[in-house]
Amino acid sequence: MKNYLNYLLNEMIPGLIKGTLRFITETLRVIRMYALWIIVILLILYFADIAGARGQINGFFHSFKHWLH
Repeated sequence: MKNYLNYLLNEMIPGLIKGTLRFITETLRVIRMYALWIIVILLILYFADIAGARGQINGFFHSFKHWLH
């Protein structure tokens, strides 16, 4: 039991935290690299109202505004 707790505290939990942080930083890096393309695609979907994108984007901003208050 002591070996398991030692392994859990010294290897598994730090590995999980490192993996999570790496995932977040890589995701943010990709978003930053392709931010202009993401914005252009969202604008096209919004103004052309493809697949109900206008309602979903408006709903997201509505939820975001209520989350800030």
